[in-house]
Amino acid sequence: MNSQSQEVYFRDVKFSEAESAIKKILADIDAGKYDEELEESGIQRDPTVSLTNTTTLQQPSGLGPNEWYGIIVGFAPAVTYAAKSIWDEIVIPKLKRAFRVDQVSGHNPNKRK
Repeated sequence: MNSQSQEVYFRDVKFSEAESAIKKILADIDAGKYDEELEESGIQRDPTVSLTNTTTLQQPSGLGPNEWYGIIVGFAPAVTYAAKSIWDEIVIPKLKRAFRVDQVSGHNPNKRK
């Protein structure tokens, strides 16, 4: 993973469902739905830059049932400045609410601590 990407891990969630949820949250961020939350966290969203149109999702392959899988979300250089903060403050918490907390992780649960 590089500085222009973030990861999120899912278990027992279809990729298509995870992809839809991520795209919906990013579209809501672009529409200004979470501006107040971002500002409270000290993050200023640039309304001229679209997260939705500058993001790619990389689908994993060869997964077995009940395995954690990671989705790499790549951000264009224009949004890298805010991607990590927005990801941690808005996207991951919203994904945990959209699914179950034990189905979404912002770090790799397959790695031992």
